[in-house]
Amino acid sequence: MIDFDVLIVGDWPKGFYLAQQFSLKNEKVAYIELTPFLKNPFPVFLNESYPLEKVFLENLGFLSFQEGGLCFLTSEEVSFFQERKRDRNLGLSKTNLFKKEMLSYLSSNLTSKVFEFNNSYLSEESLDLFSDCFLFEPSLRKKEEIKKKYPKIHFFSAQTKDLLLKDKQIVFQDIVAKKTFCLTDRIKDISNKADWKWRAYFFQRNLDSYESILPKHFLCIKNFFSPWCYDNLMSVFLRGEVLEVWMRLPLTVNQNEFVKKAQNNLESFFPGAEFHLRDSSFLESFCIYGKTALEIPSKKSSGFYVQNCQDFFQGDLVHEINSEIKLWDKLQKS
Repeated sequence: MIDFDVLIVGDWPKGFYLAQQFSLKNEKVAYIELTPFLKNPFPVFLNESYPLEKVFLENLGFLSFQEGGLCFLTSEEVSFFQERKRDRNLGLSKTNLFKKEMLSYLSSNLTSKVFEFNNSYLSEESLDLFSDCFLFEPSLRKKEEIKKKYPKIHFFSAQTKDLLLKDKQIVFQDIVAKKTFCLTDRIKDISNKADWKWRAYFFQRNLDSYESILPKHFLCIKNFFSPWCYDNLMSVFLRGEVLEVWMRLPLTVNQNEFVKKAQNNLESFFPGAEFHLRDSSFLESFCIYGKTALEIPSKKSSGFYVQNCQDFFQGDLVHEINSEIKLWDKLQKS
């Protein structure tokens, strides 16, 4: 058996902040990174409130600033949010008040683990859609360099099938630890049953005249009144000649139906442009839960911590890191 003070299981870079802090306290840490790498369906949003988070991400990869902030497409308009900061204090007309309220709901449900219709009322925080928008790309070179700075952290890679939950302990190889932190929802025995999951499909595109005006990332909403899921809400990244299109899809439906609808929606947003599904491959990201997830008590015991819907977010990497910072502060006070 290999003894550790702390065992952390996470989707890189989740959990690594905690691993750093424990190692700086001279504790021996096992960090298990779940593979394959889990991509995020959104860019990261940073402002002056998140200096530590920005430095943390820059140490692990590259942040590319998107001029104008978040780009938001609806059937009525194209908005770069930083160019419209006045919208924070929209006038008193009924139309503007409605729009302000809808954007507030949207900013909440993009971060929340709990999604009900168009209102994530259980979310305690929300994205600042007017803050600086960055695309984050992890760097393998930076990752290896920072590993060398923390000799007290022992790194492992594992797939979910390699991990077991037994007697409120993560079982992996011969590792035993006094304290365990599970910061992922990919271990089925731990997670509550998800209702939704973010999935990305790849489309070959011919954007013609749109090419020069589109940013590297944008959100598309076809109809504000329809549920912000399926093909109605798409988070889109430009990757060379390919569009990486993320949708929040239920786990129990035929995905192919919504992939075709997503293609039709893209063509309606960009008349004259052509989009073709590249192949049947897709990426998966975080799960989203219904409100019943919060009715199940968190599985915590002495020395064993499992993330729950009130502790961690899924859509926004900055909030994830911020939650770890708060958790570390809480642990130091306990």
